[in-house]
Parts: sequence; structure tokens; C-alpha cells
Amino acid sequence: MDAPQERRHYPRVKVKIPVELHLSAGSPQHTSIDEISLCGCYIETMMGYSQGLAWSVDASVKALVTTRVGDDGPTDALGKNLR
Repeated sequence: MDAPQERRHYPRVKVKIPVELHLSAGSPQHTSIDEISLCGCYIETMMGYSQGLAWSVDASVKALVTTRVGDDGPTDALGKNLR
């Protein structure tokens, strides 16, 4: 039997980003994003949810960034891609 054809347009990257899920009722659930791509992510949950259910996600990513100094002084990092 052939493997199913890949339908994703962008590759997923394995990550561990802590998130807080908020459903319309009940207390928030603390979990993490395990895979992320340009068009979506996979969030690990303790239970399954119905398709079409509306919920919000709070995520925070802490990163160490370094700005470089060019010939005309420090570079403004706001709104630019940082690597």
C-alpha cells in the first residue's frame, strides 16, 4: 500500500512553545505548540475537540536577538527579520 501523498504546502518545524488555550467556557488549558509552519501549527491537547470549535491561543516566545552596527551606526531592528 502506498503512503498517502503529502498535502502540506510548507514544511513543519518541531518546536516547544508554551501556550494557553481559552475556550468559551471553563478555565484555560496550559499546553504547547509542538510543530509550526507558515500556514499552521500542531497544538498538543489532553482531549479532542470538535471541528469548527472557536477558541483563542495566547503564546509568548522569548528570544535573544543581536542587532548589528553598520557604517551609519546601529541598525533599527524594529520590523525587520532577525536571525
